[in-house]
Amino acid sequence: FNAPFVEKIRKEVYEWRQFGYDGASITSKSLLNFWFNYQHKNNFQYYFAQRESVESIVYLFESKKIRFNKELLTLDSWGITEDFLQDEWLRLIIKQATGSGKTKVLSLLIAWSYFNNLYEKDSLLTKNFLLIAPNTIVLDRLRNDIEGLKIFQTDPIVPYSGYEGKSWEFAPKVHIQDEIKSISDSGNIFLTNIQRFADRSKQNNEYDLKDKFLGPSPQSQNLNGSQISVKEISRNIDNLIVLNDEAHHVYENTAWKRSIEDIHNSLKQKGKRLVLQIDVTATPKNKKGEIFTQTIADYPLVEAIYQEVVKKPVIPNLPSRQRLKEYPSAIFSEKYRDYLHLGYETWKEQYEKHKKINKKALLFIMVDDTK
Repeated sequence: FNAPFVEKIRKEVYEWRQFGYDGASITSKSLLNFWFNYQHKNNFQYYFAQRESVESIVYLFESKKIRFNKELLTLDSWGITEDFLQDEWLRLIIKQATGSGKTKVLSLLIAWSYFNNLYEKDSLLTKNFLLIAPNTIVLDRLRNDIEGLKIFQTDPIVPYSGYEGKSWEFAPKVHIQDEIKSISDSGNIFLTNIQRFADRSKQNNEYDLKDKFLGPSPQSQNLNGSQISVKEISRNIDNLIVLNDEAHHVYENTAWKRSIEDIHNSLKQKGKRLVLQIDVTATPKNKKGEIFTQTIADYPLVEAIYQEVVKKPVIPNLPSRQRLKEYPSAIFSEKYRDYLHLGYETWKEQYEKHKKINKKALLFIMVDDTK
């Protein structure tokens, strides 16, 4: 099932697109047309799912002028109540299949906010971004794109100088993990993972799988020191957008969620608030398997496979699968050794085939639970 808002948003965004993004700012119209209706080099084109995700965020924020979660109820298809929307700030979630380019969506949204802040009078958007990853593996993947503003130079994100009469200068300073530099008036992108500033002292003793992998929380220092600190960022920057990658861990009573609350509360003390939180994940569900209510765009894996956006799965044939046995062992690799070996044999055959056409076959093992 889709989340309660997806169906109506998809229909309204379709109409909005047909009528030339009516109600969006001049800057946003320029960007959306450049990204999605312009002939780029080498026939580059964003996937439709990426386009729909970006358009949905812009539509809700600019045309619908939604500023609080409860205002999403006008788009509800389920008949939910305000009880499902607890956050004090606007949180919008994009469900997008793994491998379908979530980083590209985040980079487009960063540029959207940046240029609206630069060119639109009284814009509520910002040139400052906190981009959070759940672990160092995801962080290193993001670093490859964000460091040196690489993705903004290789992808058609920033329009060429003179496009529609503007210079389109994009120059935020990138701060990665604990390498905090001086704050720039031209904008800042803070790229970090959650354990850099998560305060675990407030957590209950309940088993939390995320903690097992995040490790102990480092000591926080100020911005001129060696560690990034949520409180220091929010104290020094008056407007900020939080972007969470692989954000299926951002639900109630987790260190990640509380860290964002800390940012919002620090801003409230200065008479401001967190304007926008954008989460991207392939699985926007909490521990109970319930989909996050604020999911506003949905691109499932089956659709991504059908459209050849991600790799096609090759499953071992039925007779081979029917011969598989489980063995009485507590050791995973022993209990499922038939399964693993068949997967390996199938992968090896596909690997050799794909090698001839300069493609790489991957072995993907799916298990029942994370234990």
